[in-house]
Amino acid sequence: ESFENGNGKPSASFLRSRTLAEGRDVTLISVGRMTEICAESCRILKSGGISAELIDARVLKPFDRDAFVQSAEKTGLVFVAEDNVLSGGFGSYVEDLFAQNTGVKVYRIAWPDEFIPHGTQTQLLKKYGMDASSIAERVREAVEGKA
Repeated sequence: ESFENGNGKPSASFLRSRTLAEGRDVTLISVGRMTEICAESCRILKSGGISAELIDARVLKPFDRDAFVQSAEKTGLVFVAEDNVLSGGFGSYVEDLFAQNTGVKVYRIAWPDEFIPHGTQTQLLKKYGMDASSIAERVREAVEGKA
């Protein structure tokens, strides 16, 4: 798939999200490098009998409202994962989308809005619950009604 449409602008298909895995229990919407991590979370969840839909948002603007709403209507539960801080990030936009009388619960996975100490990416993702196993566990708890 080409990024450009021939006149130096992004192609219309590139500006829309893409569904990487179909699911019925929960929707995971990811941005950037979190997509690969969420794909692994989906594999972990599947082995535990949870069917997760994975949407790669690809771009933040334009906001692919229709794809997110369609998936959330099917699953009723949304997790947004981004390599950004919680405050004012992409997850805030998604949370706002479902805030008014939709019955859709939204959870955000991102860095806390605080000083992050030095460490390897693996160490920090694990410490802040942003690695595949931690995400899968949070999703499992939400699906089972414990969160």
